[in-house]
This record gives sequence, C-alpha cells and structure tokens, in this order.
Amino acid sequence: MRILMVDRAGAQSIWSLLDPIAAGATAAGHEVYSCRWDDGRAPFAMPGPAGVQDHPIRVPRAHWPGQVLHQHARFAPAFARLLDRLRPDLVHTNFIVPGGIARWQARRAGARVISTCHEVRGGMSPHLRALGRLTQGAADHIVHVSHHVAASYGAAEAPLWPGTGVPARHLVIRNGLDLAALGQVRPWPRPGARRVLVVAGRMVAAKGQRIALEAFARAAPGLPDLDLELIGDGPDHAALAARAAALGLADRVVFAGWRPRSEVLARMASAAAVLVPSLHEGFGLALAEAMALGRPAIAADIPALRETAGLGQGVRLVPPGRPDALAEALAAPFGLTGLHAGACDISAMVARYLALYAACDARIDR
Repeated sequence: MRILMVDRAGAQSIWSLLDPIAAGATAAGHEVYSCRWDDGRAPFAMPGPAGVQDHPIRVPRAHWPGQVLHQHARFAPAFARLLDRLRPDLVHTNFIVPGGIARWQARRAGARVISTCHEVRGGMSPHLRALGRLTQGAADHIVHVSHHVAASYGAAEAPLWPGTGVPARHLVIRNGLDLAALGQVRPWPRPGARRVLVVAGRMVAAKGQRIALEAFARAAPGLPDLDLELIGDGPDHAALAARAAALGLADRVVFAGWRPRSEVLARMASAAAVLVPSLHEGFGLALAEAMALGRPAIAADIPALRETAGLGQGVRLVPPGRPDALAEALAAPFGLTGLHAGACDISAMVARYLALYAACDARIDR
C-alpha cells in the first residue's frame, strides 16, 4: 500500500509521534511518503525516518488570519500535483491545517483517508472550524488523540480503540511516548545550586506562558534559589520578555528559544518542576513527557490535561488562568510524578495505527 502522511513542518513535537508510525509502516512493507506544509516557521530541519520520501510544499507566512486563505491557495494545486504523481492508496492527515483541504483533495483523488485531530475544535478560528465541518465527510476514519478532543467534535462516545475488531468512524488513539528512550535521558547540567521551573511550548496565549510568568513573579520573593525557563518561541516572545523586565525578573527568567527535542527533554529532566499552564490542549504531550521523566509537574486543570494526568500519578492540577493559584502551588513542596504501567507506550500507539491502516487497505479496490 502507498501511504502519504500529511502534517506541518513547524509541528515538530508531533514528529515524535508520526515518525514511529511511518517507520512501522515501512517495516511492514508499505511505501510511505510524507508531505509537510512549510511556511518557513520551523526553527530547524529534522530528518524523517529512513526510507520515507519527504515532499515539502512551501507556502507564504500568514501574519493575519485572512492570509491563511492565500496559503491554502498556494498549497492546494501543489498537493493536487503530488497526489497525481504519487497516487497514494491511503492519505493520513494531521491538524486542520493542512489536513482539512488535504483530506478533501485526497478523497477526490480516490484515496482512503484517515484524519488525526490533535486540536480542540473550540480553540480554532471560526473559518478553520468551518473548513473542518465542510471536509470531515472526506475521512474514512477520524482519530482523536484524547476523549476531550473527540467530545469537542461532537464524538463524545468515540471508543478508545485497542487495535482489534472493526474500527468505528470516530475513535480515540492516545499519543504515545518512547518510554525506553525517555528512561535514558540525562538531565541538562545546571550551574550552581539554582533550581529551574520549565515551561516548554510555542509562545502563544493558549500555552499560558504569561500565566506562568505572573505566578512566578508572585512566588519569586519567597523562592530566591528558583528561576523560570521558557523553552520555545512565537508571537508572544517580545511581550513576555518585556513583562519579565517590567517585573524586575530579567535575571531570573531564561528565554531558551527553540531547542532540539533531545535538549528539551534533558532540560525537563533537570527541572525542579515542569509547568503546563495551558488554556487549551488536545492531549498535553509536555505533561506526559514530564510524567515519563518522573519530574514534578503542575498543570492547569483543563479537560485534556486532567485526562493525561489520569494516566499516572503525582500531577498537581490548579485552576486555569489563575496566576495566584499557580503561585500557591509553587510555594508548596513539589512531589514526583509517574505514568501507570503501559500508559502512553509508543509501540501500542503505532500498532493501533498500523491496524487502522490495514483495515483501510482491506477496503481498497485494486
């Protein structure tokens, strides 16, 4: 079977999920290709798995919402040409951008379609929600990375699929982690006796870095040995840096920028605590990684993070959007976290996707 996987070049945290699926499909004898929507925002290039041919499609950057239409106008004809050239049997799309238009085009080209929804529908702009509604009928199966994501699409009854039996149209396959590799992560060296709080993610309002900063400002006077490290970049970077300076915390807040995933994990492994103050999440991969690393973790009590926290123990949940509540948690002793046995195992996730691919393959007319 010829499989084309579609995602975004800038969504590098998701590659830790997609690359093992692609590698597994290749090992199973399938021809696997990838297509990445590339708007030039990826902080650095990351190679895909061996044997997978990558076909990036460059689109202009969008500086305001209306320009997303221009991006799609650039992407769609290039993707149509790619479909005509590769003639895939199955197209696996991720995210509404570029997955929405890609699944509609793939269906018109005669391919089977699997769409994985990583985002909560309510966190999208109105025009992207409309795109999702218009194109969802093109998918044979819609995979949700959590029950919360499924519910946001009106599929609250979507089952957690074990990888056996006949798959439902809407189903849940949770994200997985390479637990063996995470067990080998060596903590990032920290100078002196400083302890560090780590927040990792794109710097946008939904990820809650501003909440973490305001909470740290409240707790910092009583925690003189503690610093805050923000890993990532994004449109809120300048405002966050200015706010840190205005709060008198420029020497205690580190803006680490985008780092390779291996380094992000090492920095998390040496954290006094990992903070996940998000206002919207579909799964909460950073929280799951912190739990797999056994680090203390404090997360916003939103449905997706509550669901992920339930896969283990020790996560402290605080009301979302409340710097005062997060500051109170920072002042309390930190407890270690962990995942339940078998939770978030990447091999189980890959096996379920490969079983879903096989179910689609059985329905392909050749």
